[in-house]
Amino acid sequence: MTIPKLVLDPRNDEELLAQAYLRVSNASAGTLNANQPGSALMALLEGQTYLTAELLWYVNLLPEALAIEVMRLTGVERVLSTVATGSFLITLSTVLGTPFVISEGTVLGSYVTTETMVISAGGVSASVAIAALQPGSQGNAVAYSINLGAVTTYVQAVFNDEAITGGSDLETLEDYLVRVQASLRIRDTLVTEEDYTSAATTLAGGTGIAVSTCFPLIAANRSTKEVGNAHVFVAYKDLSVPSETSLYNIQTLLQERCYIASSVWVSAATYLAIELDIVVQTTSLEASIADNVYTALKAYIAPGEYEIGSTLAINELEYITRTVTGVNRVTSLFLNSGALNLGMPSFYTYPKLDGLTITLVDNIGRSVTYYRGLGDGDTV
Repeated sequence: MTIPKLVLDPRNDEELLAQAYLRVSNASAGTLNANQPGSALMALLEGQTYLTAELLWYVNLLPEALAIEVMRLTGVERVLSTVATGSFLITLSTVLGTPFVISEGTVLGSYVTTETMVISAGGVSASVAIAALQPGSQGNAVAYSINLGAVTTYVQAVFNDEAITGGSDLETLEDYLVRVQASLRIRDTLVTEEDYTSAATTLAGGTGIAVSTCFPLIAANRSTKEVGNAHVFVAYKDLSVPSETSLYNIQTLLQERCYIASSVWVSAATYLAIELDIVVQTTSLEASIADNVYTALKAYIAPGEYEIGSTLAINELEYITRTVTGVNRVTSLFLNSGALNLGMPSFYTYPKLDGLTITLVDNIGRSVTYYRGLGDGDTV
């Protein structure tokens, strides 16, 4: 249960205007009674109501603002947004006899270079580090999803041959207040599974970046059950693997908040590579249908959306596919070359969609096969 929001004054614009008119009319013994739209009286009252409503809007934010400031002073701060970073591979349209330079600070689409790139004379390509212009998860991008084309003279293509990661959104006020309430309740001591999960997720970068799951009793070896133990498994939403250093730091900070007789362990969640081969009846053979199916399936099994360790069911995958606009029917679906549900090898494993082969068949029997994931491309 979250902390109920305190509203200092719940009146809206219409109520304020009606009450203001009634007050003026009564105070003037009915002399000022021109309540028609556009009258001098109503224009004046509407202006005053607007100013009052604006003031009340800010006044109603005071309780939450005060709570945020008090909790900041006690060490519970709101998780801020972060900027996505990565690299672009830049290829030239022709071999040049002189070095080709892209300066630091050059804007490329929604990103900016964070270093100077030089392609030596005779070279054709080089990578340059980039960062999103704006913080937030919208800056994240899977590999090969961006191609800016010929952005300047001599440049043939600019694309991300690796994933752009690290962008996260500002923690929502609702999530922050829930975390504040949990902090007040446990007084910085980890007690429940939810406490461990929330603390680990925050330490790993926040809900926009990481997902954590706590399993009580699981010891350091990830299999033995021992009283007084808890094992937290951390995954990143971009499917990258947390470093050993990051996991150790999270474990150390969690251990400081445990009871003296408790032990906490932190490990990276594992992934099982998933290959899907799907044949669907569609309204058209447009590549966008394949793109949308791929996006929908990835979102369905993403950490934070899919329950860690649970069996991947074919009928659920078929349902997700059918919900995509343009798909009429799923003719067949093979999961890792099989037609059966697929269990995860461990309780701390997520499925990871590595590749999708999808054949679209229209209503007159024409077909085209698209490949999404590793080695994107298409063939008729």
